[in-house]
Amino acid sequence: MENRARDGSIPSRAADAQSHALVKTIRSLRGGTPPIPRVDPVEILEKSVFFKSLPREELERVASRLRPQTIPDYQFAANSGPHSNSMFVIARGIVEGSQPKASGQGATERWGPGDIFGNTSMLGRKATALKNRALSPCYVYALRIGDLEALASSCPELSKALDEAKGT
Repeated sequence: MENRARDGSIPSRAADAQSHALVKTIRSLRGGTPPIPRVDPVEILEKSVFFKSLPREELERVASRLRPQTIPDYQFAANSGPHSNSMFVIARGIVEGSQPKASGQGATERWGPGDIFGNTSMLGRKATALKNRALSPCYVYALRIGDLEALASSCPELSKALDEAKGT
């Protein structure tokens, strides 16, 4: 279906609707949503390019502010665009970011475990993906921008990393 949508033989909305229906059918045959994996949030932060250089005690403080979320396959992550109030660290799964184009959705990026998507402006990165969809069942951690700012005031290495990322 994705190939047919890409080559234009069916509209992308129709392909998305058919994919969604197929995923729901497969999920119901398997017995529902997969169980939430046991994942150490500090371990995931250590895989992230931005957070991996922080000392363990600061990583633990950041991890205490993370909110776990699951995203079923082929579902969009709610409120995860560049103007949202959160960034997301992927623990398990693959997420694809897309941007609306005149001829349908265009994929811009793909992320996996340890990658960050959503509002990444505090990390010095301009996010371009307006919609983020799980390509497999995903387990992510959300971190509110306000929480990150509050942590920066009491975590010197985090504050330094944020300042460097912003170029200040």
